[in-house]
Amino acid sequence: MKGALMKTGKTVIERGLYSSDCCNKEQIFEAGDNFTRCLKCMRLCEWDLENALVTCEEFEDLDTMAA
Repeated sequence: MKGALMKTGKTVIERGLYSSDCCNKEQIFEAGDNFTRCLKCMRLCEWDLENALVTCEEFEDLDTMAA
């Protein structure tokens, strides 16, 4: 989902590290959260998913499946 933009106020679909389009401020959002304003300039912005993140439990499940 790299490159998908989400706007301030929209619901986060995928847990991950996002960066604001205005200031490149990075923030981790959890699925179900709402995207905030940019934490640096406080403007409405779009958030770009930089890296999807998994929980420890999800990682352990993936590790178990690979073994």
